[in-house]
Amino acid sequence: MHFGASKQKNGGICAFCNAILSTSKEPGGGIPAKENKGGMNMKIDYKLIGERIKKARLKKNWSQDKLSEEIDVTIAYISRVERGSSKVNLKRLSQICEALNIEMEELICGTTTSSKKYLDKDLYEIIINCTPEKQRLIYKIAKIVEKAEFV
Repeated sequence: MHFGASKQKNGGICAFCNAILSTSKEPGGGIPAKENKGGMNMKIDYKLIGERIKKARLKKNWSQDKLSEEIDVTIAYISRVERGSSKVNLKRLSQICEALNIEMEELICGTTTSSKKYLDKDLYEIIINCTPEKQRLIYKIAKIVEKAEFV
């Protein structure tokens, strides 16, 4: 499993994070919604990024108002980002990370839907907080879903 800043061959971050953090072709440092390299489309789950921002904000006991003041944006913008209805660019993401005192990798690693690491960290955190009985139920459900054929 991939857990944000876990040690990997490329300096501790996943390939997607490494690519995004090293270069960005978007004006203003935006995260591209799709990347077409060798026919592979990477779609970013902005809702997942927003959930991670919200979790970090709440961990710091900050309101949306406090975060919005820190990075000089509206409360409505923070709300949209946390719901995933606004695509946050790298510059703004960097400001959010600095304000919340977190690494950008914590927010963006494992958020591409085409990645084999998609949701790894998030699923792991859910599972470790469950009782053994609930973990067994999650396992059984996952096995059913794994075998299911979706059209």
